[in-house]
Amino acid sequence: MEPKKLKNSAGLIQHFTFKWKLDFTCSNRYLEFNFDIKTVCMIGNYYYEMMDDDWLKNFWTAAKKQKFTDVEIFIGTYKMMEAHRVILSARSPVLNIMLNKISNTEKSIVTFGEEFDIDIVHYFLKFLYTGRLKTSAKVKQMSQLATMYRVETLKNICQLLSAKPPDGEELTNFLLDL
Repeated sequence: MEPKKLKNSAGLIQHFTFKWKLDFTCSNRYLEFNFDIKTVCMIGNYYYEMMDDDWLKNFWTAAKKQKFTDVEIFIGTYKMMEAHRVILSARSPVLNIMLNKISNTEKSIVTFGEEFDIDIVHYFLKFLYTGRLKTSAKVKQMSQLATMYRVETLKNICQLLSAKPPDGEELTNFLLDL
């Protein structure tokens, strides 16, 4: 299957052609299927490209193993983990302002409210490190964190996750129209 980018249609991202060889006793014919992938919604500042994924995992692993960490993360009075000031500051303007008020020689402390589940804060921090969201559970709390700390991409993802899923019949009709 070969993707072909079409420039003449803004709503059309990719066009695929699939050739299937029919091998019946009498004929050697190819049957060709064409289908398009149409974009329904896009997040402006979020896209995929070829890259080395290991560096994201390595940063997250370094945080979990407390390698060169300089920020302590609390939920209420519970110390959840340690993190890296440079990553938190780079990913959230609010955390950047908070962490720049503290001198570089001190260990910084970031405290999340007790109203947030430990798992949600964990997924939020993992998103800051890796740019990936592995769960859609408790989107409301995740959206609150994204809004509170001004992580725009995560805010947009949460809006998409909380949107009403497409109707099955509508989706089927759309695919049949292709």
